[in-house]
Amino acid sequence: MRRISASKGMFCYMRRGIWLGIVLMLTGCGGAEEARTAAEREKAAIEISPELMRYRNITYGEFREENEQEAEFLHGTFYSAQIDGEAIYAVFSGEYDEETAGAVLTDDAVCLRLEGRLADLLYGMEGELKAEDFAAAITPEGAAEPVYYEEEGAGTAYYVADRYLVVEMKDDGDLGGDIILEISLDESGKISEDSYARIR
Repeated sequence: MRRISASKGMFCYMRRGIWLGIVLMLTGCGGAEEARTAAEREKAAIEISPELMRYRNITYGEFREENEQEAEFLHGTFYSAQIDGEAIYAVFSGEYDEETAGAVLTDDAVCLRLEGRLADLLYGMEGELKAEDFAAAITPEGAAEPVYYEEEGAGTAYYVADRYLVVEMKDDGDLGGDIILEISLDESGKISEDSYARIR
């Protein structure tokens, strides 16, 4: 039967302890690096205003409790109301009333979209950007870029512009579900901080 002396056993124990300490230290560094990377992924050069996102899917009754502005008829069965302290409008879906032969807006009507100047809808939007540069700037580090493509309108209030960019963004839950951005394009095909835009 093999025997190990107390001094030799202590040496082996200390050696194992040193190696264990090194392993734990490296593991800890890896964890910190992983946490740092996760935090960085939350950052993007351009971000949608979370304060405005709480108005998505709000009812007109809830809107009126928070805001002094009354909704005004927009077109079709849609109504628009300005958010207090913002240059942004919330658009609500009314309904057709046969008795009055026109659109009516009830407290149960739901906000379909927010619209206004792009820089008022987003943080960090400055100057002019091409579609691909905008998509990269609004993407958090480490995340997949949103799907984006160009569409044509018909010169009516149903469209944000005759030519506009559609950006489909997946949401992790903080902003209340997936988001579609519609942004008017200028003649060069670029967007700017002054571009008219909608979020739905």
